[in-house]
Amino acid sequence: MQDLEELRRRARERGVETHYHDIDGVLREASEEALAAMLRALGDGDRAAAFLPPVTVFWDGVGVLAVQPPEGAASLTVEVTLEGGETFTEQREIASLAPLEDGRGRRVMLSRTLPFGYHRVRVVIDGAAQEGALFAAPQRVFQGREARSWGVFAPTYALRSDRSLGIGDLADLERLAAWLGEAGGSTLATLPLTATFVTDPFDPSPYAPISRLFFSELYLALDALPEFELAPASVREALAAEQGTGGPSVDYPHVARLKRQLIQRKYQKNRR
Repeated sequence: MQDLEELRRRARERGVETHYHDIDGVLREASEEALAAMLRALGDGDRAAAFLPPVTVFWDGVGVLAVQPPEGAASLTVEVTLEGGETFTEQREIASLAPLEDGRGRRVMLSRTLPFGYHRVRVVIDGAAQEGALFAAPQRVFQGREARSWGVFAPTYALRSDRSLGIGDLADLERLAAWLGEAGGSTLATLPLTATFVTDPFDPSPYAPISRLFFSELYLALDALPEFELAPASVREALAAEQGTGGPSVDYPHVARLKRQLIQRKYQKNRR
């Protein structure tokens, strides 16, 4: 097995993280086997032969490929695959390329401006090929209008009101959107609303959904459903008794159980 410190050095040079701290603060370090496999996958079996950086950024679609051709190489071929699938190839005589500022390689300028996106580049020198990522990014974000605009970010579950059941729902989100528009705002952002684990195993995190295809019933505004007026009086009374009863924190299991019971009772009654 190769020297671990040497593998770590080579990995860092290729932009690979060699360690991280997990959620408990414990240091986790990549093994020799993992680092060696990653370097092989990056085409870095022999670091001395590496001549293309793993990532190059082209600002506004224009930039420079920093290539370090082996001594004695006469020409190189650049093959670019755009994010949309289009490819183009360009060839250069190495002697005609301007040197980098540090003198350790050559500057390769492409003949066209790249569209914004995540592209791939492949450089071939004397039959040896290496690939890297080519990111074309804007220097300034798109504003869309001349005047500055503003908005609000708020988790939907935090929008509790005097009519919701201990957790903000879609009707509360709609009210916030209306207020925001009246106040002159133009953006409303919230956390994902997809279905989560609110029973065993309990994990209501919006970033750990059961599925990205379905919304969570936790955010249903039961009193805003078209069928609510057809619900039996007992269901409407139970809902009214729970409205505005939320505490300082969200009781996800209670809200999930309550809403499911009310929905089941309403629809069972309507099916009779």
